[in-house]
Amino acid sequence: KGGGFGDKGKGKGKGKGKSRKGAKGGGGVTKEFLDKQLEEYMGPDAVKAMLDNELDRYFKDKKALEASSTAAATNGSAPSASAKT
Repeated sequence: KGGGFGDKGKGKGKGKGKSRKGAKGGGGVTKEFLDKQLEEYMGPDAVKAMLDNELDRYFKDKKALEASSTAAATNGSAPSASAKT
């Protein structure tokens, strides 16, 4: 038989129902997987340095917040704009 346009497109996968493999559900990428890839790319020393910097920033910010809340508690409240003149 001579195949024409009438024979094409009658099989599985026709129309909008097609889906790509792994497109549904995010593909299984986890935080652990991404962390492992980052460490392989940058090296373990660079990752440790980055985490150390994040911890330093966190504790620096936390100490600043605690200091300001302690100062406000000992002063009663934060001074108002009219009291500064």
